[in-house]
Amino acid sequence: MRKSVGTIGTILVASLFGATAQQAQLLAMTEENCLATCLQEGTGKTSGDESSPLSAESVKRLKDIGAGQYQITPSREDVSLVIQALRDNDVTISSWACLAVEKMASKKLFTPEDTKVLWEGLRPKLRSQNEDASQWSARGLGALCLDTEILSGAILDGAFEETLLLVSDNNTEMRRRGAVLSRYLVKRLPKDRLEKLVRTLITSPPVAAEDQKGIDNSEAHISCFVTQSLISSASRIETESLANEMALRLLAESDPPTVLGELGRWEGLAYLAGKTDKETREQIVKSILAAVADKKLIYSRTSGVISPVKHHGADGLAILSSFLTLQEIERAEQAIPPKPTGEKKTIHDSLEHFASMYGAAKEALAVRKLELQKKMKPAIRVEEDLAFFEKKYKMKITGVKPKGEYSDPDQFYSAIAKELGIPEIAWQAASEKFGWRKDDGRHTFTMLKGGPTAGGGEGTWDVMFIRSTINAETKKPDPATIEQVMVQIDYDGNITFPKIANGNQ
Repeated sequence: MRKSVGTIGTILVASLFGATAQQAQLLAMTEENCLATCLQEGTGKTSGDESSPLSAESVKRLKDIGAGQYQITPSREDVSLVIQALRDNDVTISSWACLAVEKMASKKLFTPEDTKVLWEGLRPKLRSQNEDASQWSARGLGALCLDTEILSGAILDGAFEETLLLVSDNNTEMRRRGAVLSRYLVKRLPKDRLEKLVRTLITSPPVAAEDQKGIDNSEAHISCFVTQSLISSASRIETESLANEMALRLLAESDPPTVLGELGRWEGLAYLAGKTDKETREQIVKSILAAVADKKLIYSRTSGVISPVKHHGADGLAILSSFLTLQEIERAEQAIPPKPTGEKKTIHDSLEHFASMYGAAKEALAVRKLELQKKMKPAIRVEEDLAFFEKKYKMKITGVKPKGEYSDPDQFYSAIAKELGIPEIAWQAASEKFGWRKDDGRHTFTMLKGGPTAGGGEGTWDVMFIRSTINAETKKPDPATIEQVMVQIDYDGNITFPKIANGNQ
């Protein structure tokens, strides 16, 4: 036992006055005993003397603290009581002490100096055959795990070892307690131990919704806690094989989720998407995009307190966006439901709720898209000369001069288009779409333009048809009958009908 400063001083003073070493030690022991007696008489506590039984009053306070009685406000002064109770030979008292540790840890009443003695009191009970001792010690340790200053170093190592034994136990209740502790430890363990614990947890299969009827509740609880642990650890996993296993385990969960703890699985999947193989990644993207529009996944972070409405699928998408390609971003943008009109019929129709649910995901997608666009190298332009079009359309083009011999490139493209029969192809497409006939008595004016697009991509053929009825008196087109249609044909033959801006009509 470490001697107090006063005790050391007593030995030193006694030696200075000629006492032998044995006499000095005896004098010091007498002084310490007197001091301890004075403390006990003045406070009614035993100062950690585990051989002295707790008074009935102390036991009552211990149980009130452990039960979380609202009338009781624990303080630092109760630490010595809890530590003494943890050491008590009465398993009922020491079990209540574990619950008291849980309640006091949540109030940050322990200091790093208390850690060793608390751990020594909790560890032997974790795998105890006594139900209360095992369960309540796990709860106490779980609460301590939330405090990074309290649980670290050798104590964290010990907690990992005990948790690994619990999750590997044949007893269902022991495995459940280990799964509960895992939720806290996965955020704290170093990489090698984290992956070892996660690999053990994965061996516990998910419980599907249709299989939960008649099953032992503990198995369903274990499945839920394992899922929560995988979600919490997903962002820290680096090994591809393990990331694949975790993702497949989360993807195998019941859909829709039947347990509250499973709802966050899309966030876990999103973190894993950047570390899995291609096939698993595709499954993750598909799952999250399907979840984005699911109205059943709306939630609020608080109960009984007003807070922004959120969406589990959108939460996952906000994380996933960092790993998406441009094509996948387009799919994600389409997966997000359209913005409501503002007419509030249900929670889904509120503009405010739409922003709180999908705002973060939309912003993350926009940032990712801009990032990818900046990284894209400009396409190498191919000179669209006569040889280019002969190769493109696999034909010999005659009657067209080399591009450089035309004063205006538009003349070159018009000549090529006429050789390819573009005006006729455009007319055929428009007549089928709008029911036009060449003998319907209407006058048709055709404008043709070709070449590269404004963005520098491969060009198109743009054919503008202006149709009208000629006024018999003025011999000019009747303004009321004028119809304008644009037919656009890309170099691969795909036909579209772009809308004409009002200013160009």
